[in-house]
Amino acid sequence: MNTKELCSKYEEPNENGKLIGRESYDRNLGSIPVMSDACNLANMNTKELCSKYEEPNENGGYFVVKGYERILRLLTMTRRNYPMAMSRGRWRQRGPGFTDRGLQIRCLSDDQRGIENTLHYLDTGAITLAFMFRKEMYFIPVVMILKMLADDNTSDREIHANLMRGAYKNNSAFDNNIKYMLRQLQKTYWCEQPLIARQTIIDYVGSHFRTRLQRPSWHTNADVARYLIDNYILIHLKNDKAKYNMLIFMIRKLFSYVRDECKAEDQDAPSMHEILLPGHVYLALLSERLETWLISLRETFLKLNKSSKTSNDASITTSA
Repeated sequence: MNTKELCSKYEEPNENGKLIGRESYDRNLGSIPVMSDACNLANMNTKELCSKYEEPNENGGYFVVKGYERILRLLTMTRRNYPMAMSRGRWRQRGPGFTDRGLQIRCLSDDQRGIENTLHYLDTGAITLAFMFRKEMYFIPVVMILKMLADDNTSDREIHANLMRGAYKNNSAFDNNIKYMLRQLQKTYWCEQPLIARQTIIDYVGSHFRTRLQRPSWHTNADVARYLIDNYILIHLKNDKAKYNMLIFMIRKLFSYVRDECKAEDQDAPSMHEILLPGHVYLALLSERLETWLISLRETFLKLNKSSKTSNDASITTSA
């Protein structure tokens, strides 16, 4: 049997929001069974398997759970890390201005955690990026993400040039759509400042997602925005430059698809699928259960801390 240990960290900020103390604790979460090792057929040779009325060349993936047969083998999923142009009629129901055209990519990190990022084409010519967080859909203008991923000294002109280079150089429709998205961003104000500077946009996004992502109170808006980029935007890429270039490519491909310069990918084609291994399913289930447990544990600690403060305040009032 394998065991996993969770290392939980306690961090305490001072009045300025900086961490002044950090302590870690190792706790054994119990045994995580490896089903092939737990099976009574493990390590049997061909003769022994036949004596148990088993197939000599059985490759595994077959289980009996509560009296029912379960087979976990050769499940398929959408091809990973590949932006697919497609049309979905239900996308029109996501809000005013949404069309049925879009680009979807299923991103997988090294630990096999998957996030779907979707670029939606709007009837205004703009593009918005959608991602799912705890079964709720969120939308962010794609130029806002580009500005966050670009360097501090990257101007709107450079972003426009990156999108228009090559075959798109003389495409007036594409040019107008890009300029429209950039102008709409500049017309948006936050704290009496237009969303032009990269840091202003980062703080704006961080402030809007602080509560939804449930980040610690001492994290700045920039920390929240960084957490969002790292964990929910093109998570298969490890740095902002790679994510920026990938997003540029996806925008250009979506515009080509909208103008019928390329065809929609056939999702039923074998090249658009990959095998979902049993270990990946097990890992996803384990990660989900651990996350649920940690959230429950945090809520319990917060309630205990709140009740402790209330009782202390009451005792002070009584003694006074």
